[in-house]
Amino acid sequence: MAGTALFCDDIRLEASGQTSLIGCYAGQLIVHHAWPVTLPKLAVMALVDAPRAAPPREIVLRIVLDPGDTLLFETRVEATRDEPSDTAELEESPDAIVRIGLNVVLGPLAIEQESRLRVRAVVDGAEIKLGSLKIVSAPPDEPG
Repeated sequence: MAGTALFCDDIRLEASGQTSLIGCYAGQLIVHHAWPVTLPKLAVMALVDAPRAAPPREIVLRIVLDPGDTLLFETRVEATRDEPSDTAELEESPDAIVRIGLNVVLGPLAIEQESRLRVRAVVDGAEIKLGSLKIVSAPPDEPG
């Protein structure tokens, strides 16, 4: 099993059925204010990849803020098992995966100091590290 977490300002479900990620972050979020700060929203798209031949029965998604190991969000999802429409599909692709996505929008989110948001999934009892986002303050402006 594997997975990833994408961090952004917002996640929108469009009328067309598409999902839009607004304001994506690559590894860190820089705040331009003194600590503490309150983020109006912070969104996470958590993706878990599992073998299609043996999809997970249960996924527990946790979002934690460090330092302090503060649990911000937790949910338990029992996965439904869809039978393949064509059994030949599994025979032809034994390495096929199913991607399970969970979207979470946190907010308002109070951040007291430089922190790290960690996203973990426990899939049928096994923990998977999906990713983390470092939250830092911008360096002060140099007098000019």
